[in-house]
Amino acid sequence: MAPKIVFRTYQTESDLDPAMKLIDQDLSEPYSIYTYRFFVQQWPELCILAYDEDTHECIGVIICKLHPHRRGCMDTHFDSDKMQLNRGYIGMIAVDKSYRNHGIGRSLV
Repeated sequence: MAPKIVFRTYQTESDLDPAMKLIDQDLSEPYSIYTYRFFVQQWPELCILAYDEDTHECIGVIICKLHPHRRGCMDTHFDSDKMQLNRGYIGMIAVDKSYRNHGIGRSLV
């Protein structure tokens, strides 16, 4: 039976501990607390955590950023208002090993 997963964005500094634990377990590059804070303080809406609804355990996380593309604006041939073109970046993503193959990582992205 697939686990029931709840997704939510970063809310407080207490969200960093479970996110850091997951990322440190699975990614080979160690990140300092300052790296995490760089992302979550500027783009908290792009830090998404996945929780098991039954155990309330954090079982997945994605930490991203968004910034203006160097090209500047989209080519808006049919629209007189030019829209800002942005570039996204996934800094970190991790899913607890026991919860993999349920589409959690795909949902986070």
